[in-house]
Amino acid sequence: MPRPWIIVHCLMSVDARLTTARRLETHWEEIAPTAVHEYYRLARHLGVQGILTSASLISLAEHTLAERDIVASDPRQLAPAIVVPDNRGRINWTLIKRKPWFRSAVALCSKKTPKDYLEYLDEEGIHYIVAGEEHVDLEAALDALWERYRIGMLACLGGAQLTGALLRRGLIDEISVVIAPLAIGGMTTPTLFEASDLTSLHQILRLRLSHFMGLEGGAVWLRYEVIPKE
Repeated sequence: MPRPWIIVHCLMSVDARLTTARRLETHWEEIAPTAVHEYYRLARHLGVQGILTSASLISLAEHTLAERDIVASDPRQLAPAIVVPDNRGRINWTLIKRKPWFRSAVALCSKKTPKDYLEYLDEEGIHYIVAGEEHVDLEAALDALWERYRIGMLACLGGAQLTGALLRRGLIDEISVVIAPLAIGGMTTPTLFEASDLTSLHQILRLRLSHFMGLEGGAVWLRYEVIPKE
C-alpha cells in the first residue's frame, strides 16, 4: 500500500543540535534570526500537502504559532493539513483551531488513546486514525493517511524523537536541513535524530545530495534523497 512521501525539514546547528538545551525553547529567533527566516521560507516551497510534527512541539507552540510557519507558498493553494501523533491525548485542539493556517488536522492515535479524547476529537471536528495497540503504529497510520485523505507528501518538522522513529522505521524519503552557523554542544541537547542505537549497519540511511545552497548570514541549505535499499 502506498504511503505519503516524507521530507524531514529541520533547522539545526553545525553539530546537529535542534535546541540550545533539553526542554527549553530553541532561542533560534535570538541567536540566528536570518537562518530562521530562511528555514520557514524554504518550508513554504516544499510543495507538501501536510505537516507532520510531534505533540510536544504543538503543545509548546499552542500560544505562539505564527502565520509564516505554515501558510502555503502560493496564496491560491490550500494551506497544508497538520498531522500529529498523539497517543496520550495531550493537544488542545480548541486553541489550535483558532489559528486559520491549517486547512485540516489529523491526530494519529492508538487503541490505548483515552476514549474521552477520541470523543473530544469528534466534537472538535478533528480527523483521527487509530493504528497500533500500545503506541501509534507509524507505518499503518501513514498508509491510512494516504488511503483516507490522499495526502501524498508530508514535511516532518520534528521533534527529534519523531524524526528518530521515522529513521529507524525506514520511513524517510528526503532530508532537508538548514544549518545555522552555530556550534552548541551539550550532553542532553536534542539532535536531528533521537533514535535507538543501531543494531545493524543495514539500518543506516544512505543519501544522495540533490541540492545545496548558501543562504544569507552564513547558513547553508542541504537537501538529500534517500537511496533505496537493495
